[in-house]
Amino acid sequence: VLFGVLLLGERPSALGWLGIAAAAPALWLITGAGRGNGSAAGSTDGLFSGLGFALQFVALVPVDPAAGLWPLVASRIASVAVTVPVVLAARAKVRMPLRLALGCVGSGSVGTLALACYTFATREQLLSVAVVLAALYPVVPVMLGLTVLRERITRTQTAGLGLAGAAVGLIALAG
Repeated sequence: VLFGVLLLGERPSALGWLGIAAAAPALWLITGAGRGNGSAAGSTDGLFSGLGFALQFVALVPVDPAAGLWPLVASRIASVAVTVPVVLAARAKVRMPLRLALGCVGSGSVGTLALACYTFATREQLLSVAVVLAALYPVVPVMLGLTVLRERITRTQTAGLGLAGAAVGLIALAG
């Protein structure tokens, strides 16, 4: 959001700003970050992974639409180029049952599709808005857990889901 506003000169509407402001506490509540059962190392890992996502989101913005989806191909090649040496250095076994391997391929495919949708969104919408909507992805596994696995969610997560819904609604109205 700061990159879009400060460096790209984007100016979300008042409703857009309200939606953006609602998204951060919604994520905090949905993920249960305030429950105090995490570790400092986990918080650090979460911070670094969040910064990695932000870097990827920002890096995809200046790409010329004429490039098509080739930047995503480059992104996936780069992720493999970074991951393979780490796995090799750890001397980890990379054998897995076919069922799990297919799940990994499926997960990677869905992730790539999500990045393609994000890329298209940044071409049609402000980065500061598209990145907030993309950052609300933790809503999906919580909703899947609730509906598919019949998991119980906490009151805090319920409040976070409501706030996330409000954030999306405000951003949509601002659109």
